[in-house]
Amino acid sequence: MLISCDKDYSKASRAALKAHKPRVLLDAVGDQATADLFFAMPTGARWVSYGKMSDEAPTLTQMGQFIFMDKQIEGFWLSRWLPSAPPERRAAVVGQVQKRFASGQWSTRVAAELSLEEALENILPMLATGQGKVMIRP
Repeated sequence: MLISCDKDYSKASRAALKAHKPRVLLDAVGDQATADLFFAMPTGARWVSYGKMSDEAPTLTQMGQFIFMDKQIEGFWLSRWLPSAPPERRAAVVGQVQKRFASGQWSTRVAAELSLEEALENILPMLATGQGKVMIRP
């Protein structure tokens, strides 16, 4: 697991990229750490942004990578895709996602489950731990 605020993040991310050679970066944050990760990825890599959780805007300092390494940045907005996709495609995608989570092939880290009453006081400290999502339940 890579956590961008860890002191050894840069070294760990370089090692992971070298070992796994990922081609797609799915990103909901959109900060400088994400841009740096993208520029360290191999030729032909794609950065697919589906959110902007960071207030920090990334600086794209290596424009030659788009030309000479055939890298691309694109956006994906689920709220726009859902109504435009045929119903059978939506159902197939939802089924695939559910199957992958149910089988354990995919997972997500949950740092805490908070009641609505607990959320106002506790959500920010829990999110700050970087341990995963915080689920709010009624």
